[in-house]
Amino acid sequence: MAGMRDMSEMTRIRVARSDLVIPTVIYESATQIFAHMVGTGKVTEKNQKSAVQMAINMAVELAIETDRIVDKDSGGRNHFGSKKNF
Repeated sequence: MAGMRDMSEMTRIRVARSDLVIPTVIYESATQIFAHMVGTGKVTEKNQKSAVQMAINMAVELAIETDRIVDKDSGGRNHFGSKKNF
């Protein structure tokens, strides 16, 4: 997909878990993405593992981009109103 980061190696992305989002949100996003892929016939028995990884990567990318946009709109403040320290 154009504009998406290559997430094949998790070492390319270094994000502190606490600075991103609650892992449950990523899980829920990934399951919805995967369900859509199944529902549109894009998942086969042969590509199931890679499809799961793709759904997870997309969910993480969405979380990072959402966090970046929210951070920009909030002036660098976290959910509690204090500045992020990084």
